[in-house]
Amino acid sequence: MKNRKTALILSIIMLSAATAVCPTKVYAANETAETKTVTVGGIQFGMRLNVRGVIVADIYKSDDDTSPAEKAGIRKGDIIITINGSEIYGISDMQRALDDSDGGQIAVGFLRGDKVRRVLLTPTRTDGGKYRLGILARDTAAGIGTLTFIDGQTLMFGGLGHGVCDSETGVPLPIIGGSAEQVRLNGILRGKPGEPGQIKGSFAGQRIGKVTQNDDAGVYGVLSEIPSILTETAQTASPDEIENGKAYIVSYLSGEREEYAVTIQKSAAPSPTKNFTVTVTDERLIESTGGIVQGMSGSPIMQNGKLIGALTHVLIGDPTRGYGIYIDNMLANISVGTVYEDVA
Repeated sequence: MKNRKTALILSIIMLSAATAVCPTKVYAANETAETKTVTVGGIQFGMRLNVRGVIVADIYKSDDDTSPAEKAGIRKGDIIITINGSEIYGISDMQRALDDSDGGQIAVGFLRGDKVRRVLLTPTRTDGGKYRLGILARDTAAGIGTLTFIDGQTLMFGGLGHGVCDSETGVPLPIIGGSAEQVRLNGILRGKPGEPGQIKGSFAGQRIGKVTQNDDAGVYGVLSEIPSILTETAQTASPDEIENGKAYIVSYLSGEREEYAVTIQKSAAPSPTKNFTVTVTDERLIESTGGIVQGMSGSPIMQNGKLIGALTHVLIGDPTRGYGIYIDNMLANISVGTVYEDVA
């Protein structure tokens, strides 16, 4: 079998919406985030995201093989955000707007990538009297990733090192909030060349905070408190302080804090999502997981006592190798604008 070097993102997304990794912004020198002292993460956490709008998960055609949405030009991956000028925040809002139309023509606004488009269409009426657009709709997404850092003063956290995106467009899913939840680890599917491994986990039913932002460089939010297992604090490093060579990953996969040796190599021509390469050299991690596995996205990487970044990708053809993002990019991408509150 030919050795594939395709990079795979490391978060586990349990799809109730079509999602994928997002490209990460590259920052110029004058956009560097200031050095901070943060609590170092390394534990897995769950995310339940409430999408702002309704995702077109697929096109649904009736018995006469028609879909009003498809006929008007709406396609899989679009996100419906308005109907007749009214904001749509979820499936219930959409159905209410369709029922209010009484079968008449409606104006639908939707996002495709980062562009807003508008079309006119006429919903179909089901035998039960409900009006439909001819789509399969989703308004939530859920998944498991790794917590990278926590600000001890504000309790704001960052994780994953990449956003949760629409799989069709590669653009971050717009969200109106969500919850951060405790997860229960049920085991690890060991990775091998051509077959990426995976952390097996499930939601434990305990909410630990809220998600406020899903952006290019990570998923962010605020915790109710710092988990008691996380006691290490460290300064963050700027890209100029990071050296090629030895570093280590902080992980709690074993149930307690572990440091796993890696080597890093800064990219000569950094890709937006891959600031440096990561090679696992620690035989303990290779023996237990095969190297880097899905669910480790956001795992903190330390060097010279400082937090330098987080794991983001694994190479499918070689699970001992992957990529990481600078911690500066994660910090610089935190929104300073509107923060959406949680939606029940």
